[in-house]
Amino acid sequence: MTAEDILIDVRYRLRDQQSAKISDSSLLSFLNHALSLLHEHFATFRSSLGRAVATISLTNGVGDLPADFRAIITVEGGGGILTPVPTSADLDGENYRIVGMQIRAPYSSLTIEYHKEHARCTAPTTTISLPIALQSVLTDATWYLALGNRAAASQLLYGVAKQQSSRGVSELPETTMLIGG
Repeated sequence: MTAEDILIDVRYRLRDQQSAKISDSSLLSFLNHALSLLHEHFATFRSSLGRAVATISLTNGVGDLPADFRAIITVEGGGGILTPVPTSADLDGENYRIVGMQIRAPYSSLTIEYHKEHARCTAPTTTISLPIALQSVLTDATWYLALGNRAAASQLLYGVAKQQSSRGVSELPETTMLIGG
């Protein structure tokens, strides 16, 4: 889908097919806001949508995170999963640290899985890399934002992200079982 696919539907709902009331740049801004909210909710629910995998080369134990990095999911290095540590702890080969847009670990490379930021729509021809099934949801959310109703847009996108994440177990939750107590 392209941004224009969504903008045409939003314009129709706003009864502004001639672009007399609202500019394309304003509508693109609302669409970008909707995409940002959607990716935020994807990250909250650990959804499989909005994820990416990257191999990062480290020099002296430091490497740059991808430009579209939003939040870490897993870090692999030295044949195992690494755990995060605060700046006060030493990096011992079983852990990593993120400082700003850099990752630090005592390896020459790491493989990370992460939640990514959405690609900004800069023109109506921009392609949106999400399932086509989300087009009507993004149209609704963009329309709500154009009307000034951020709460409705956020609630809609929250519900969609929650529903999508429940379709598969992306990660087993930590649980504690009390026996005999």
